[in-house]
Amino acid sequence: MAKNHDEETYSVIFAALKHPVRRRILRMLSDEELTYTQMLTELDLDTGHLNYYLESLGELLAKTDAGKYRLSEFGRAALGLMSGVEEPKNDLRETEKNRVKTKNHPIEHTDSCNSADCSRLNFDER
Repeated sequence: MAKNHDEETYSVIFAALKHPVRRRILRMLSDEELTYTQMLTELDLDTGHLNYYLESLGELLAKTDAGKYRLSEFGRAALGLMSGVEEPKNDLRETEKNRVKTKNHPIEHTDSCNSADCSRLNFDER
């Protein structure tokens, strides 16, 4: 019986993490508890869409006595999963920009390259 409950929990978490707005809501709530109006303003959504996303997050959210939204234990677990797989965009861009992969090893990009090997390399600045 516990196995079915675990599978159900995983399904809820992974379904919630599929959409970028739901992931953004979880990130917002990781910093602080927020009211419905604060989320509505920050996300720039209409009420129908926010209601849908909040309902989709289900067990990942909880409400405080003051009516603010916060992450539940499941929500914190989902946030942990996100943190484990997401790579900061700036780090990724810098890595891609400054490294050229060759067959056997990476060659770091430098602005001054005088060897004959450098003339054959194409440093594409994407």
